[in-house]
Amino acid sequence: VILGVLLIASCARNSNNSATTTQDSIRLQAIADSISAKRSADSIAQVKLRYADKLQPIGTLPDTVTQGCYGIFSESRDKFSEKAYIIATNRLDVAVVYVNDSLISLSLKEKVRANERSYKATYSNGSGSLRITAQYVKRLNDEAWIYKGKAVFTYNGKKTTYVLYGQIGC
Repeated sequence: VILGVLLIASCARNSNNSATTTQDSIRLQAIADSISAKRSADSIAQVKLRYADKLQPIGTLPDTVTQGCYGIFSESRDKFSEKAYIIATNRLDVAVVYVNDSLISLSLKEKVRANERSYKATYSNGSGSLRITAQYVKRLNDEAWIYKGKAVFTYNGKKTTYVLYGQIGC
C-alpha cells in the first residue's frame, strides 16, 4: 500500500499531465506518511502486547542484588555472555525482574538447598511470583558457580516458564 502511494506520488511528480499538480503530490506523500506512521504505531503496540507480563532484560543491576552473594540468570549462555539478565537475586531475601517496563522486587518466601548441586527458591509480591529451580554445572572459581535450570514466573495471572543459564556466587 505504501509503495503504491509512493509510486503514484512519484509518477505525479514526473508527469507532464496538467491534471496532476504539486498539491496532489504533497497530498499523496502525506497519505503515505500517515500509513507508515500508523503501521509503526501498530507494530509498537503489538510488540508491547507480546511482551506484556513477561520477563525482559534487567539492564543495570540494582544495589540490592550486587552487594554480597548473588544469583544472576539469563535465558541462554549467549544471552548471559551479553549480560541480558532476566532474573537477579541476592540469595538472602530479594529477587528483581523487569516486566512491563518496570523493575519489580520480589521477596523470598522459600529456599530449599537439597545439596551443593541444586538451588530452589520461591519469591513473590502482591502481583507476581517466581520459582527458580537450578542445577550445578561447573565451578568458575572459589566463589562462583554456573547453574542451569528453569524459572516459572506468574504475573497478573499469566504463567510463563523460562530456561535459565546463570551464575551463583558470593
